[in-house]
Amino acid sequence: MPPKHLPSRKKKAAKPSGKTQLEFPTQVRVRMYRHGFGECFLLTFPRLGKPFHMLIECGVILGTPNAATVMKTVVRDIIAATGGRLDVVVVTHRHWDKLSGFVQAREEFDRIEIGEVWMSWVEDQNNSQAAELRGGRTFLGQTENALSYLRKRGKTRYFRGGDGPVNIEGVPGARVFILGPPGLRPDYATAKSAITGAQESVVSPFDPSYRISTSAAKSEPGFASYFGNGASPEVWRQLESKPRMKVPRMKLGFDAETNNTSLVMAIELTGETGQSKVLLFPGDAQTASWFTWHQHVWPADATPDDPNAITCRKLLERTVLYKASHFGSHSGTPKEFGLDMMTNPDLVAMISVDHVMAMKKRWIMPAIELLEALWQKTRGRVIRSDHDAPAKFATTLTAAEADRFTRSLTSTNLYFDYFVDIPQLTEAERRSTEEKWIAANDRRVYLVDKKLAGTIKPAEAAELKELEQLMDEYMSYVAPSGIGLLTELRSTLDRTRKRGS
Repeated sequence: MPPKHLPSRKKKAAKPSGKTQLEFPTQVRVRMYRHGFGECFLLTFPRLGKPFHMLIECGVILGTPNAATVMKTVVRDIIAATGGRLDVVVVTHRHWDKLSGFVQAREEFDRIEIGEVWMSWVEDQNNSQAAELRGGRTFLGQTENALSYLRKRGKTRYFRGGDGPVNIEGVPGARVFILGPPGLRPDYATAKSAITGAQESVVSPFDPSYRISTSAAKSEPGFASYFGNGASPEVWRQLESKPRMKVPRMKLGFDAETNNTSLVMAIELTGETGQSKVLLFPGDAQTASWFTWHQHVWPADATPDDPNAITCRKLLERTVLYKASHFGSHSGTPKEFGLDMMTNPDLVAMISVDHVMAMKKRWIMPAIELLEALWQKTRGRVIRSDHDAPAKFATTLTAAEADRFTRSLTSTNLYFDYFVDIPQLTEAERRSTEEKWIAANDRRVYLVDKKLAGTIKPAEAAELKELEQLMDEYMSYVAPSGIGLLTELRSTLDRTRKRGS
């Protein structure tokens, strides 16, 4: 069952080690905090020197008991886990359940060094299109207080769908594709509809507690006339013969509309094998936003059918970790152009939610139909912040797969840690790569000696230039600093010597 709030928990959270180095340098750690109805994710990427830490959201919903104490507990753990340094803080959109910690735990955040802050372009105060979307309104209150605080803490970067890929500094093979939110130009109407949900939405006029199912309605004599004479299957839902209610959504203050301004990130991990894995963090993006993601292609001048191009479909197919959008609501994860495309056999879903609090708010979160769909897609590998670690899996999950998942997941009362393996070479592949590297370097040294002696031929000079270019490119990828270059060379040399001894 979900804990109501941290201070009342009987079990103590595991004491943080305070270490800033990952135990497993070939894995990315995704820490989902279990602090109530809100979101806070800490991603830690291995790199030379100190790891790279990215914080995505830090908030809890209004009405959470002892919210300030809860968030201070979370942020103190973040300090312990990161050594007080966050390379990037990501705020997907302006909702309190994503931002409250930056107000409630302000003193704790003041102790953290922040490199960059990433936000949606909608939050750019100097962007005329963002002002156009806001309709000239100025937002005030604690949410704006949190955003203003973050703008002052680190270099702020604003993104829109189609941006990127953005390299994660010092982390080889890690880059971020920005899927949303859509921009307002060049196609203003389509993009604005995606953000505002301006297309008319069919809704029920009744609260769920007052509705009945189709089968129940058919069995009631009073409803019989609605199902005969070729009546539409939806007629029974209508008020008399009036058309269905149509609700335009045009104000940025509307919750679903704000959700669609979410900064959406597909974080790609590409290891030495060239294999790609994606961690998908969509904020609270809903159906209209998801649809626009499929307009993007990387690089921008490529065509979607280019085999080397990156498209939204390819990123979804490579997704191995999906952070469920909008606390697992029914409108947060579309089927046809969303979940159906997540076909990776290693797919795992994370849902940050508190079902008890959702019930108090009369919200259906997580939605039962989505939970069932996620369970089928992941074959039981669904991690909920308000539940214990998954203990049951689909029969299609092999024992080896279940064991690998279980070993990749650790938990305390305060958080779940899930480790995602970065694709690595096998020992045989690594040995072959090292041999090729050594041979290429020997050839380079030979050609450099000829160049210094003035005996190098034009064809050899061209070969040397290409060799040096390729080796520089390789080293910038696997070891992006001078210290990294020495480390790589020493490591390669040590492994070669050990095999020869």
